Amino acid sequence: MIRATLISLLALAPAAAPAAGLDEWLARLARAEASFEAECAALREREPPPGAVWLRLGPSGVEIAPADAASAEAAAFWAEAALGARAAALALYGQAEGEGLALRPVMIETGAGGVSVHDGAALSRGDACDALRRMTPALGGAAPGGNPFGAAREKAAAGLAAPVGGSAEARLESAPPEGATARGPDGVTAEIGADAEGAPLLAVSVSGDARPGETEVRIYAPGDPFRPAATLPLTILPGAAPAPAATGGALAPGGTAEGVLPLGGEARLSVEVTEPGRFAFASAPGADLTGRIETADGRPISADDDSGGGYGFRFSAELQPGRYFLSLRHCCGGGGHFSVISSPE
Repeated sequence: MIRATLISLLALAPAAAPAAGLDEWLARLARAEASFEAECAALREREPPPGAVWLRLGPSGVEIAPADAASAEAAAFWAEAALGARAAALALYGQAEGEGLALRPVMIETGAGGVSVHDGAALSRGDACDALRRMTPALGGAAPGGNPFGAAREKAAAGLAAPVGGSAEARLESAPPEGATARGPDGVTAEIGADAEGAPLLAVSVSGDARPGETEVRIYAPGDPFRPAATLPLTILPGAAPAPAATGGALAPGGTAEGVLPLGGEARLSVEVTEPGRFAFASAPGADLTGRIETADGRPISADDDSGGGYGFRFSAELQPGRYFLSLRHCCGGGGHFSVISSPE
């Protein structure tokens, strides 16, 4: 009887108490959305080259595979666009990978009829910006459709939500029986308590190593610690992005830089651009390196893995005056010597 009564009484009240870290997550989401919309606006001004490409995730992150040799320009175009989609997926889902993409790589085709994107679940036709929107939920392993940023905000406001490394409280519609306990999944601590006015609360604390996504908190009746009497939904939101690796030197446009990477380590070389232009970045043959150029605040611009000689990277990017960072990693968690060069095109 106690168990049946508990099931009927427990539910989250419509208004949840403020969550520690939730405002910060919402602010990060707003910045990510603004950056995403800027990427869209820039793509609308460009004409995607014709061709068919496959987008997938591999050991080095987002990878673009042209369907044939004639699609090389299209692959370069969509590889650059995919960086914006990946940044949005990281803000939305805390990851840019998942079963959805692992099982269903995204195919993008540009031709006389415009742009079409097939993510394994649905076919979408539109322009380059529509393709970027289509890529974002696929990269995060989520179902396509709608505005992912708005959906994320609505989900966080609709129930109990806490970011990784944060906490949250939500009022319960009714007080559970004395002695009832709450348990969360791995990385989540849950407790039943009361606020200053005596109203029943469910409080959760999310550890820094918890995985973002949909889960639940289970409520157990007194004397029955094995069969949950009720479950309450919990959304674990992405935490703050990890601090970037320490800067490891500088690379002048038209110059070279050398160094040594520890196993699994990353080097970030500052790049100071004084005149606008298109610049090429490449690693010397002999090291399986990946390279990524990003803005000073961490927004990715372009990246590559194996387009250079000897499994190194080679890519180019349009840069305005300012400071950028070139991030370098050895393949597969390796380390060792690196040598890179930058040259204006």
